[in-house]
Amino acid sequence: MVHCMYGFEHIKRNYHCDYIQIIDSDELWDSENYLKAISFLEQNPGLSAYRAQMYTYLKSPFYRVDPPEPLKPVCFINAKLPDMGNQPRGCALNPFVIMPDVWCHHFVFVRSSFNKVLEKLIQSHVSESQPYESMDKWVPECWNKLPDRNLDLFPGGIHPAIGYASHWKAIKEVTLSDLPEILSRHEFRHILKFGGTLW
Repeated sequence: MVHCMYGFEHIKRNYHCDYIQIIDSDELWDSENYLKAISFLEQNPGLSAYRAQMYTYLKSPFYRVDPPEPLKPVCFINAKLPDMGNQPRGCALNPFVIMPDVWCHHFVFVRSSFNKVLEKLIQSHVSESQPYESMDKWVPECWNKLPDRNLDLFPGGIHPAIGYASHWKAIKEVTLSDLPEILSRHEFRHILKFGGTLW
């Protein structure tokens, strides 16, 4: 959170802007949704925070959580605010609005190796004091079977956070045309092979 606040203050000091975008390193936007977000900001000025809809991906860029999870992340913050609030990513800021037809793509568990996924999973849950499923069961019966899972052991969904399984109910296989266009560029094509699936 400290590094986010540093970035927020740096932008406010050095640039004249109305809004500051919040984006993690594993999130992507496509041109269509970015333009829709800008239009929404112009038509609905003055709020503290603007949240977007989110597509979530696990293991492979072609494995999308379906239906979309309920989390609506803060993606734009009013630059006139003194700070980002006391919770990560400005999620406690009010008033906020959810942009109804603006989507970002979150490749939360798409990494070049499973060890990097496991590292992300553990770091996220420890930092948020959130208990998670036993990896002895979740890895072989959920992760290793994606886009399916062991329905007897995990009937409610795939999410490893205890109490949140249903946030990731199932996986839908998508195609390259469903993904942000930047992934079609030559220098990013290797990402499409993550998870050892369709490419």
